[in-house]
Amino acid sequence: PSPLEDIMVDMELVAEQSNNLTISCKHPHNGTIDQVVLEKMLDGHPWVIIGICKKVEGGLVGEDYSDRGRVNCADSLDLSLHLTDVSPGDSGFYRCTFNTDVGVQTTVAQLKVAPPGT
Repeated sequence: PSPLEDIMVDMELVAEQSNNLTISCKHPHNGTIDQVVLEKMLDGHPWVIIGICKKVEGGLVGEDYSDRGRVNCADSLDLSLHLTDVSPGDSGFYRCTFNTDVGVQTTVAQLKVAPPGT
């Protein structure tokens, strides 16, 4: 796992505990996307795949590995994770990796969970 200091965060998200939240992978770059992978990292642990959205033989295939939320895969290969009843365990880094015809591009979001009522 890469040291936390080396992670470039593109956006910070704050969710109040027990609320719902959607984390979206929206492709911010040029190029044709073949696959999007959403991963999560807890402090000091390796990245874990939560969901994959890819084009296969003209169709769209979504793979959901999340035990906490629901992964949605759109035709545009925008991938999102919908979390219900957010808990402190959902805090961490979420990385979207886009495999495109011009190379691999990533975006990283950091989620912080705030106590209820803050």
